[in-house]
Amino acid sequence: MVQPSPLQDQTLAASSFSMGDRLLEILFSYCAQGLLLIGVSPTRPPQYQVISANSIGQQLLGNHLAVVSLLQDGALLTFFDQCWHQQIPLQGCHRGLCFTMVPLREPTSTAGFIVTFLQHEPSHSPLAANPQRLTQLVDQLLGFIFSCESTPPWRLTYLSQGCYGVTGYTPREFHSRGDQGWNQIIYPQDLPLVTETLQQAIAHASPYDIEYRILHRDGHPRWVREQGIPVLNSQGQVIAIDGVITDITAWKELHDALDQPIIRLNESLGNDFCRDLVLYLSQRLGIDYVFIGELSGRQQDWVTTLALSYRGELQPPLSYALADTPCSSVLTADTCFYNHGVARLFPKDEMLRDLQIESYIGVPLRNAKGETLGIIALMHTQPLERIAAIESLLKIFAVRVTAELERIRAERAQQARQAQLDQQLRYERLISTVASEFINLPLTEIPQAIHKVLGLLGEMTEADRVYLFEPDDSEGATFSNTYEWCQPEIEPQQENLQGVPKREFPLFFEALDTQGWVLWPAIQALPTDAPDRQGLEAQKIQSLLSVALKRGSQLIGFLGLDFVRQPQPHLENFLPLLQVMGQVFTNVLERQEIERSLCLAESQYRSIFENATEGIFQSSPHGYYLKVNPALARIYGYDSPADLQAHITDIATQLYVNPHRREEFIQALTTNGTVTNFESQVYRKDGQIIWISENARAVYDAKGQLAYFEGTVVDITDRKLSENTIHYQAFHDLLTGLPNRVLFDDRLAMALAEACRQQQRVGVMFLDLDRFKIINDTLGHAVGDQLLQQVAERLVQCLRETDTVARWGGDEFTVLLPMVHHPDDLAIVAERILYALKPEFILNGHYLHITTSIGIAVYPDHGESADVLLRNADTALYRAKETGRNTYQFYTNSLNALAPELLRLENDLHTALEHGELSIYYQPQLDLTKGKIHAIEALLRWHHPRQGLLYPKHFIDIAEENGLILAIGRWVLQQACRDCHAWQQQGLAGVGVAVNLSARQFLHMNLVEEVSQCLRDAHLAPELLTLEITETTAIHHVQRTQLILQELRALGVGITLDDFGTGYASLNYLKQFPITGLKIDRSFITDIEGDRQDQAIVKAIIDLAKSLEIPIVAEGVETWGQGQLLQHLGCKAIQGYLLTEPLPYSQVIHWSIPRMRLR
Repeated sequence: MVQPSPLQDQTLAASSFSMGDRLLEILFSYCAQGLLLIGVSPTRPPQYQVISANSIGQQLLGNHLAVVSLLQDGALLTFFDQCWHQQIPLQGCHRGLCFTMVPLREPTSTAGFIVTFLQHEPSHSPLAANPQRLTQLVDQLLGFIFSCESTPPWRLTYLSQGCYGVTGYTPREFHSRGDQGWNQIIYPQDLPLVTETLQQAIAHASPYDIEYRILHRDGHPRWVREQGIPVLNSQGQVIAIDGVITDITAWKELHDALDQPIIRLNESLGNDFCRDLVLYLSQRLGIDYVFIGELSGRQQDWVTTLALSYRGELQPPLSYALADTPCSSVLTADTCFYNHGVARLFPKDEMLRDLQIESYIGVPLRNAKGETLGIIALMHTQPLERIAAIESLLKIFAVRVTAELERIRAERAQQARQAQLDQQLRYERLISTVASEFINLPLTEIPQAIHKVLGLLGEMTEADRVYLFEPDDSEGATFSNTYEWCQPEIEPQQENLQGVPKREFPLFFEALDTQGWVLWPAIQALPTDAPDRQGLEAQKIQSLLSVALKRGSQLIGFLGLDFVRQPQPHLENFLPLLQVMGQVFTNVLERQEIERSLCLAESQYRSIFENATEGIFQSSPHGYYLKVNPALARIYGYDSPADLQAHITDIATQLYVNPHRREEFIQALTTNGTVTNFESQVYRKDGQIIWISENARAVYDAKGQLAYFEGTVVDITDRKLSENTIHYQAFHDLLTGLPNRVLFDDRLAMALAEACRQQQRVGVMFLDLDRFKIINDTLGHAVGDQLLQQVAERLVQCLRETDTVARWGGDEFTVLLPMVHHPDDLAIVAERILYALKPEFILNGHYLHITTSIGIAVYPDHGESADVLLRNADTALYRAKETGRNTYQFYTNSLNALAPELLRLENDLHTALEHGELSIYYQPQLDLTKGKIHAIEALLRWHHPRQGLLYPKHFIDIAEENGLILAIGRWVLQQACRDCHAWQQQGLAGVGVAVNLSARQFLHMNLVEEVSQCLRDAHLAPELLTLEITETTAIHHVQRTQLILQELRALGVGITLDDFGTGYASLNYLKQFPITGLKIDRSFITDIEGDRQDQAIVKAIIDLAKSLEIPIVAEGVETWGQGQLLQHLGCKAIQGYLLTEPLPYSQVIHWSIPRMRLR
């Protein structure tokens, strides 16, 4: 049902505020159609209420249907119900009007709105044939159409209804004003321009476009844009002008707002820019409050104003919590504005209420990463006008404000870093400053100096109070606070602490008397009944540190620090400083007490002068030292102060590296009276250059004439070196000294930019050390690190000075080669690198061989960006590893297609053993002299569920890389031992099994134990097991290989050196290793029948084996010719397809038993 109610109804009003967002305001302000906002209550059945209607909607309803009748019309109510219950837009016509209804329901409520668009019910006649429809369409325009005569004063003959919205006058009122009706509202200053424009348009019969000002009926100026077209008769004469006039005031204001301040605002930066901007916006827009705020707090839930203006005047900064404020809405939106009633919408925001804020608009400050840094907002005590223009203005300035806010944050971070570097010198400088403060100070000025030093001490330690107590009499029964310094927000206690009896703080004075200081990090930790705790808590003290000032055993006062706002758990850090300061204050008190203490004070000062870690000096204006302390002599490398003064007679030329620094030093002192942190490079006696920092002042005699300079010197060389070291470490690898990723990326970007300009090629290489992880795992990271260092040295020697080699990480290196003329040049460099790494590395007595795989990408052939080039070089590296390592590979487009398949293969390998996809095939070895099979080699196969039977070359390298080779190798060894034991009972007694060991498996620490365990589990005699290792594996680490082979031979297991002749093994290694057999690699057998070189190599290997009495087997024998030739050369055993291909266990047993002799 519908129950009409006043527009002030609180339920619907609250709902309207919650839904009255920017979209509705824009629609109601600028839509050329009639608009109604219908409120829907959360009751059942819902009640409807007209919340608002724009001017066009009011006019349409006035012509057809009154507002009250609208809510009582049964047909429309049915329409409203249908729209609201179905929550879908509906259209329909009723009583000459067409309604388009759009439901908007609150997300957490059944209440909401129906936005209704109104227009006249269309007729079915063409627009040109219906003057009434045409007139209505014209009247809906955002400006108005006019027609005027072609001769002055250009009397208006037609005006559309839109002129009322632009000028405040109806067409009828204009016509009643006569020929000068329109000219009367044109600004007099603009009328000549308008007249001239019309005359030129008529004279040339051409269109025109002009902007000028008029005076609105409400007395305010408006900017309009007039566009006209001359109307010609059949003779080509201008008989009239037709045109359109639109209101462009808002755009003009925005243009003016942007045009005027840019130059002035661009002259300021950081906080100055923010302050200038809020003042400008406040004055320009007439807004009460304008502020720029930065997010603060640990949770970024507070705003701290960087600049705040009230009616054109800057206000002190303030901070406030974001919760329950309109600013919290801004941070999650693009723009947030409340044209009126914002204080009622946010009742918990006390600032809105206290300032009587009515309207609000805010824009978030977001950087390029999308991070919200702050907000720029306007608050006004009246409803805001020109929302769109203001919003555009704020968004434009938000970009610059965000940049300035980031500048401010960067400056803060820089200041924090600088503070860390300076902190190590702060204590020394404080002591130097205190010493300088009291040098030759008259007694009358001592109280002022004490106050100053207490302040310096407070700032240094960040204490809330710093104080000095002195006894009231010689008995020392009571003490009074004679000097006190407090932080600005801390309440002073000096007046309350006069004549304090020692008995009121018994624990405190007991500690002072016995140990000389009191260090209480937590007052709450004192006994609850202690008078000390009660007295200190009354002063709101949470932590306390005090040191005794004594003359002999007599307590003449104490110096202390109070921490009130928060406890200080690390008071011990301040104790040495406070003890030194306490000694200084003891001297000062004694000087004040009696003149005879002057001698003692001078002695104590001399002690500081002589024993201070800082250099202290007095120098003449003419450039020589009057007095120096031992510390300064040590800093400058001299044996004593006298030695220094004897050698340095001209400070400017003999001490300073830059002689002009002495002139600058004197100029600063004579101008300002003091210098602080005056940093310079100076020569030590031995010629070494160091950095120093000087603090000094000019001393004048009684006549006001400059007498001398005095000050302190601190050696800051270590700090300067630290700064340089930090910069170096940021761009270099600490282990190898090579550039790191950051520096490499920077140089690569510059090389690509230069190559683009010069139309040159750039080469990028990705290097990875083959099987480096094995060295790390077996010999430890220390040896691995040394290997990386020596590899880096060899790589550098392979390159030009213009090239860059960087350590990418782990055992990976990248190489940048700019100005490449041809890709073949890169191949030459790659060959040079491979050759450079070929010689063995000697590390801590270990002889190691290492190879590398190289992937190469070329700009622009293989990519035009750094990321693409590196990725493609990495892909090529993977291909190089896959093809056998110790080689290089250029990138090709086909490599990208292989990468996904290799990744899938690696993933499948993780479950192959678990799913039983691995199996062992066997290939016999035939003794040619006896015609019997004397051993069978175990060969691994993978029955891949998709790719079928895979040979080891397809997956063993992957298993080596990811570590699965250990588990797979252990399984192969166990199964081969069990199978060998089984065929002993099946007719192959005495026939052993040969098992290949990978490099990683061979060097594993538990290998010998695993072999022994497999033999025990299979009940296999050790002499029936032969382990085959490659020549490359054997010489990878000679000493460790020798030890492992000796332990295996001690078990009784045979050792065969596989692929002999393909690696770098020397005859000496064969002599050292306890091997029991050699296998000639198949690469020498394939062409042996027609290649004399292969025959010579095989003959040499056979003769070598015979001389060492080592049995030998030739593998890869496929033809009778090869077999006969090998037998002729002296080889006694063969293996290969000549006999049989590798077979599963059952088949090899079936094949072997009847073929114990070669047929």
